[in-house]
Amino acid sequence: MNRDEARQLRRNPTDAERGLWRHIRLRQLGDHKFRRQQPLVPYIVDFACLEKRLVIETIDFL
Repeated sequence: MNRDEARQLRRNPTDAERGLWRHIRLRQLGDHKFRRQQPLVPYIVDFACLEKRLVIETIDFL
């Protein structure tokens, strides 16, 4: 079920996720590979760099 939830979250990113992903996907944070909406049981994290064991969670403010 986490995979389906992660897929749905990737299809509907928040403004903060969209903005950060714009930089991450072009590898502007070094040459590190990040994944979006990565299931890490029991969570689904916004961004994860598995090589560096780094997780980034974004928060949207109104």
